Amino acid sequence: MFELDGKTAWVTGSTQNLGREMIEDFAELGADVVISNRRDRSVLDQAVDEVEAEYGVDAYGVQLDVSDEDSVIDAVNEINREFSAPDILVNNVGIRPHEDYDEITLEDWNRVIATNLTGGYLCSKYVLPEMIDNEWGRLMFISGVDAYFGTTGRIHCVSTKAGLFGLTRAFASKVGQHNITSNCLVPGVFDTDRNLENYPGLEDRYKVWRGRAPLGRLGQPEEFSPAAAFLATDEASFITGQVIHVNGGLFPTVQGPSHFDLDSEAF
Repeated sequence: MFELDGKTAWVTGSTQNLGREMIEDFAELGADVVISNRRDRSVLDQAVDEVEAEYGVDAYGVQLDVSDEDSVIDAVNEINREFSAPDILVNNVGIRPHEDYDEITLEDWNRVIATNLTGGYLCSKYVLPEMIDNEWGRLMFISGVDAYFGTTGRIHCVSTKAGLFGLTRAFASKVGQHNITSNCLVPGVFDTDRNLENYPGLEDRYKVWRGRAPLGRLGQPEEFSPAAAFLATDEASFITGQVIHVNGGLFPTVQGPSHFDLDSEAF
């Protein structure tokens, strides 16, 4: 039960945090893995070496910009040619700039949409032909709990995270006939490395989140990744088109206001 021997799993944005944990869980179940990032090749190469050494699977590193169609095409072609076509794709890349609605330029808006939403579409579009040929595949999209709360200070990000629900279900409807599932995972607030420019007053904010979550704490990355690992297995073959929360009860049982204003005194 719960094995991925003979499968290849690609997680975008996977050198750290939730992405890295998902890579490690896939590898632990026997899958070969594709690790990717956009900028730092040395960090990527180190992650590949560490995963191969710890789990005894084959790992491959590829760099790409998921918002750029040519970059996605090149990356998918490279993976298919040099490694193995992905059976499992987790669209994990996301950017979360902190900007109020009246400060967001059209360029800012388009950049977030292109990365968080279009990127998932593009990566899925170009891995699907091999999945369809193999009559087996798993698509996953990583959203965020702020898609439900309508968090201020990042309206563009919230919009993309909500858009992933529709993308998930549209793919589920289209490719289900080929034994391919499509699901969306919604993480709550996890204790990960963050760009502090996008999270002003982070520690104060953490205190608020802890107080509002029924479990009274932040999640750890290793508490999120098993959900993705399960969805990748044959045991999850009848689960598709679903939005699945991994959030310590933060939604829908949040304790306190459901409207989170990042600029309010509470934060």
